[in-house]
Amino acid sequence: MGLAHEQQHQYAEALSYYERALKLQEKLGNEPGQAIVVNRMGDVQGSRGRPAAALLYYDRALKLEEKLGNEPGQARELDTIARVREGQGRSADALSYYERALKLQEKLGNEPDQAITLNTIGILQDKQRRPIEALAYFDRALKLGEKLGNEGGQAAALDNMAKVHRGQGDHTRALTEYGRSLRLREKLGDEVGQARTLNSIAFIHTQQGRYVEALGSYERSLRLAEKLREEPGQAFILSSIGNLYQVQRRDAEALSFYERAFEIADRLGTPERETYRRLRDQMRAPAR
Repeated sequence: MGLAHEQQHQYAEALSYYERALKLQEKLGNEPGQAIVVNRMGDVQGSRGRPAAALLYYDRALKLEEKLGNEPGQARELDTIARVREGQGRSADALSYYERALKLQEKLGNEPDQAITLNTIGILQDKQRRPIEALAYFDRALKLGEKLGNEGGQAAALDNMAKVHRGQGDHTRALTEYGRSLRLREKLGDEVGQARTLNSIAFIHTQQGRYVEALGSYERSLRLAEKLREEPGQAFILSSIGNLYQVQRRDAEALSFYERAFEIADRLGTPERETYRRLRDQMRAPAR
């Protein structure tokens, strides 16, 4: 009953049923059952936007799994706690829990989960401005993805590595990694991922002054966004093309694309519309 209410977003009712179930499991001395119920209660609190309360339940579940010696359960709870702490902006705490989860995943030989955790740790290391450490984790994730034949995981690791190299100004390596990622995403038919990677490639080409190549990548990305009916993405790409023309001082073309970006964002009511409005109005203003 608790799960049914949870699935219907009736969180107060779900918690009530879970509390009753927990009391029964405690009465029976069924600690594995208690761990399951406590975990569900944490999920409910998370869905209610109460991360602090969710963490209390997840910590209880972790202690139960440790008492039971259930290492897969421990790894799962550590990963969950890490994600909540990451969502709270507590990156250092999150890293500690991810690393504990990773050690258990390695001990258990759970390579698919290891690859995910390695990528996640790498992202956090990059956010904390530790590019060398981030690249080391991404490289490990990439190698596991190759071993497992997980092309989506490989593409994610390559994109992450490229982002770090781009931040370091190593555009050659970044383009190589983005290119490898793009080919994998094309093979997988991942059109959302293709569009995102094409945008990244176009951005680097713009920085390099390779405007023809940049425009080609943006146009490919735009066609994908239109196919996917992803209108916020279309507006972003249109604005990016506008910027591409603006840096070339092709103001009429820039204005046209900024106007199209604003029209979409204004119709959708997205926050970016004010940015696109400002860009459009700057191009409309008479030269001084």
